[in-house]
Amino acid sequence: ERVRGVLLLDAVVPKTWPPAELQKNLAEMRLQYDEIRQKAPALAKVAIPWAEALPETVQQLDKLHIPSSLPIIDIVAENSQDSQEKNKLWQKTHRDFTAGHPSREYILAAGSSHKVMIDKKDLVIDAMKRMLERVK
Repeated sequence: ERVRGVLLLDAVVPKTWPPAELQKNLAEMRLQYDEIRQKAPALAKVAIPWAEALPETVQQLDKLHIPSSLPIIDIVAENSQDSQEKNKLWQKTHRDFTAGHPSREYILAAGSSHKVMIDKKDLVIDAMKRMLERVK
């Protein structure tokens, strides 16, 4: 009720991970756990529990009701995933999330990695300004 607008930066949106894709991604992540524990123990303390919580998180996210009138600017990185196939799926999910909703806007951050706020800071700042104008 208090949220007046949302700016997403290469975020996970509803329907991002169908069950088979989620399990595939989780299996890939689990293969990296030992290396992360050895090379980045502080990161492992956050990343591994985050990954293990994904199935429940995705389930809750997919049930989330987002009012169609809520203004959303969804900025999606062109290269945030580890393959072109995954990038295309990621971008399609975001286009589907915004399609048919006049209050939602999809922006592809061309050339950006997942770190959109670093790679395309002017794009992000412009989107913030536009969102603030929309919700005044």
